[in-house]
Amino acid sequence: MNPNMRNEKLREVFVGLGFENVRTVITTGNVLFESPSSSIQKFESQLEAAWSRELGFTSTTIIRSKKQIQDLLQRGALTSLARSHPDDVDVTFLKRRPPTIPRLPYQPHDRSFKVVALDEVTLGSVVDPKSPRPSDHYRWIEKQFGKEVTTRTIKTVGRILQRLEED
Repeated sequence: MNPNMRNEKLREVFVGLGFENVRTVITTGNVLFESPSSSIQKFESQLEAAWSRELGFTSTTIIRSKKQIQDLLQRGALTSLARSHPDDVDVTFLKRRPPTIPRLPYQPHDRSFKVVALDEVTLGSVVDPKSPRPSDHYRWIEKQFGKEVTTRTIKTVGRILQRLEED
């Protein structure tokens, strides 16, 4: 792991850019912050430039609001998936709305994963932990939506919301 991707270094970049109440959630690159402005595209661009300039790496930055995370975790399809497969549900955040959305739900013939669309920029997936090829799921997502995506487990998304609601 790149030592410049540690939580304390990520927080320093956010603070240096003027964001407030900066904190991290576990060690997965999730940074929570506050700002009086609401220009998500501007924030994403600022942060992507700062990763390279300040820490020497490039990375796609995807920002979601507290309300978006709350709405995501309260949706029927995702809630149902999380209840029936609590350890096997992934949430993939897309940076941009794709020009076309593939026919969903999608499940390959080997049943190693199943993808269900939640909205235009978020996918919910159930991944078979016993699959001999778990990376097929991520390859399918990148093929359909490009590399500007990030995937978290439903448990991690729940932890993010929990931290957001603590303040």
